[in-house]
Amino acid sequence: AEKVVGFRAPTFSLVESSKWAYPILKEAGFTYSSSVLPSANPIFGWKNFGGEKMMDGIYEIPMNIGPSPFSVPFGGGTYFRCLPQLVLNRLFCSAAKKQETVLGYFHPYDVNTAQEHFMHPHLNDNKLMNELMYLNRGKVFKRLDDIVERGFKVTRYDEYFKTRTT
Repeated sequence: AEKVVGFRAPTFSLVESSKWAYPILKEAGFTYSSSVLPSANPIFGWKNFGGEKMMDGIYEIPMNIGPSPFSVPFGGGTYFRCLPQLVLNRLFCSAAKKQETVLGYFHPYDVNTAQEHFMHPHLNDNKLMNELMYLNRGKVFKRLDDIVERGFKVTRYDEYFKTRTT
């Protein structure tokens, strides 16, 4: 069995006030994390974090954020599902022109069209935000196919991490 060396905090919940977690992650045997959203966000966000860097022995790979007015982590999850395809295409092309890697992530629920609707507890009864949790789940694989057809390569996080540290 392969050793798990990467960590991702739920909902990008590593923020400045929880950076105490990095030494604990190191002690637990992790070598990298992708747990920071370097932007303001309704739930979590570490606005002035910046780019990839070592944090107490853990290499943090924060989500990349699209340029204004789409300053969101467009490569995965709800944003990938909800942004119009034209906007996604422009954001991916913009990143490619800057030779930036677009980090992606998907949860099982991002593709589960059969999941029963319920109010997600962390959304504070916000019905609009809750509806976004279900929008376009059936389009994720088609959108990923479109990205690959445009020449983008899909790589696992552990493989990407190796390219950053060798």
